[in-house]
Amino acid sequence: MRRLILSLLCLFFTCLLCAVDVEGVFGIYRVVLHDKSGTFSIYMENAKNSKYVPVLNSLDSSSGTRFYLKAGSFVHVLSKSAGIPVSQYLTDTGFRVEYTVKNLALVALTFTFVSSDDGKLGEFSDVIIADIFVTNTSGKTDSFALKAVFDTVLGESVAKHFSTNSFSVINEEMSFSSMYADKWIRTSDGNNSMQFLLDGDTITRPLSVTLANRDILLTDVWTPTLIPGRGFNSLFSFNNSALCIHWNSYRIAPKLQSAVRFYITAASNEQNPADTSSSFFTGGKAAEISAEIMVVQEQAVEEIIEPPVVYDVTGTAPVNDKGSLENPKKTPVDDTSIQDENPYVYDEPIKEEQLDPAYIEALLAKIESLEAESTEIDREEILRLNAELDAILEYLRR
Repeated sequence: MRRLILSLLCLFFTCLLCAVDVEGVFGIYRVVLHDKSGTFSIYMENAKNSKYVPVLNSLDSSSGTRFYLKAGSFVHVLSKSAGIPVSQYLTDTGFRVEYTVKNLALVALTFTFVSSDDGKLGEFSDVIIADIFVTNTSGKTDSFALKAVFDTVLGESVAKHFSTNSFSVINEEMSFSSMYADKWIRTSDGNNSMQFLLDGDTITRPLSVTLANRDILLTDVWTPTLIPGRGFNSLFSFNNSALCIHWNSYRIAPKLQSAVRFYITAASNEQNPADTSSSFFTGGKAAEISAEIMVVQEQAVEEIIEPPVVYDVTGTAPVNDKGSLENPKKTPVDDTSIQDENPYVYDEPIKEEQLDPAYIEALLAKIESLEAESTEIDREEILRLNAELDAILEYLRR
């Protein structure tokens, strides 16, 4: 028995020594697959010196970027350190990672690299198509949900951690119940930028998107505790921000799949990364190569439309009806004339897009943002937006 144990230990350490990282270059990106840890690192080329810089924290083999699967009410951490077998390999156009949850599910992550111009892999490919498939390998129908945490790094070296289409600066914890108005999450060091495209025709709309310290997000607790106004610090790390994405649950029959898709883009030399206005999206190429995702989503799976994730919050500030954390430092508007009768009348026809709850949420957020300005308040803009909001609500009451 002693000899058998020694043999097994020798085999184990031999496997560790044989574990090698696999690298590949796709357009402006460099990918490293860490065999020992079952994790991956992504770098982008700095146009100013042709060196690669990490877009996800590369410390400890990028262990801060992690995926989670919720089956029923149980949360599985998809990593080798949690005992989940991980297989990963490079492909002709990117790489694939497979997580096997025994007798339950196979979670496959596929990253495909293309150009924002023509949708093909080339020297300057700047778009990553991120697809995640969940296959039910059990013998019964069950509900499955995905969560992804990305340990971002670019914004940690400057005064602006994140930005979105609606918020130019985000330096504290924040949660979004919809990305309809914000569109993307961007992080930048001023020269190099990356962004997550989270709203659009070929993008799976997330249930919620959260920005917080990575230690707060890297937990098997499905909905972590957030504190409004808190920066990206924890007891164990300082100024360490990360992005968390939740998607809706799906009831999946045995041997069938669910799938989600989002995009990551990057740019250097102080340029903005590509978004859904680029030729890849507007020219129809993105829709064309979404065929596989559409087929999976049309299978016999039922999407469970859940209410927005409402986080446990400590402190005095409540969670507002948009699922976003209210700013406890908001300065009340001293000039009550804004609350007086609105002289502006919104007389334009109400369009269908204005009836979308996400549009109304964005309108409310814009009004709150203007009212919270510590500098001179733009009273006319607030009145105009309130007039539009009143017109929409009146239309809905008919």
